[in-house]
Amino acid sequence: MSADNWTYCPKCAKADKEEYESIKEKIDNSYGKIPQDEYILLVKRFENGLPELHQTLAEYYEIGILNNEFFIRYRGKCDKCKFEYSYNLDENLKL
Repeated sequence: MSADNWTYCPKCAKADKEEYESIKEKIDNSYGKIPQDEYILLVKRFENGLPELHQTLAEYYEIGILNNEFFIRYRGKCDKCKFEYSYNLDENLKL
């Protein structure tokens, strides 16, 4: 079954941002304390910026009315980090 949509995974984006911030902190704290070649490699990693995000979150969803009931079905799963989220709503229509 194919996904209804592909988008960016919030968990992967958060992890990438945290890694980037960690590199920045390591640069700030290691100047003059580690060998120059190691420091230059850290700076180059930081200069590359945040890693490019890829659309790894497959989304599946339905929305509609069936038998006097409004429903929403949503499920998302990341192919990279295996993050999953689902949401279901059923509401009787007051006719």
